[in-house]
Amino acid sequence: MLAPALRIVDVAGLPFLGAAGAGFPSPSQDYEEARIDLVKLLSPDRPSVYVMRVSGSSVRDAGIYDGDLVIVDRALRPRNGAFVIAMHDGGFIIRQLCLSGGSPRLEHRNTAITSPPVELDETVEIWGVVEAIARKLS
Repeated sequence: MLAPALRIVDVAGLPFLGAAGAGFPSPSQDYEEARIDLVKLLSPDRPSVYVMRVSGSSVRDAGIYDGDLVIVDRALRPRNGAFVIAMHDGGFIIRQLCLSGGSPRLEHRNTAITSPPVELDETVEIWGVVEAIARKLS
């Protein structure tokens, strides 16, 4: 389940230094400093974009953890493989949309969960598509 939606009010531009290699470091990499505008990058100032806090572990194997913030856009069309927010049994859930293998369904991404996927029917409404994740590491 997810906590109620939070609106983003303002996000200041932050210094942007360039890429951090995840392989071998390059001593010839330029050290470029600019400003990155998170509002422009994530477009949270549009009326269709919300921020929600994840509560639970149903998608932890996909790297989305309890306490993470997800940026959700209600205007995006859900596509196969997208993580979505859906209304199910009176509350919000976060799951991965799967369109293959018969009827469309919402699948958890946690091998410790044994419950079946949520079948899309008239009782389930896809509320929005997850565009980005934010997490504080320390």
